[in-house]
Amino acid sequence: MGLAFAYAQLSPGARNGLRDVGSSPAGAEMVIELTYQVQVTRWFMLQPDLQFIINPGGTNDFANAVVIGGRAAIVF
Repeated sequence: MGLAFAYAQLSPGARNGLRDVGSSPAGAEMVIELTYQVQVTRWFMLQPDLQFIINPGGTNDFANAVVIGGRAAIVF
């Protein structure tokens, strides 16, 4: 099981660049991620993944996002 938090702060130049193209900079983008790896059989593994993204792209232009993903592995 894994839990992660990422924080990316925009530099003043990046914020100014977003303003120049008509965006509303938020100043930072944050991600909270939860994942869990399940060994289904000796040779098959599944790993679902859930991410919650706050201020996607570092702007207020988009709503917060939820991303659902996963990975599967087969060992021969």
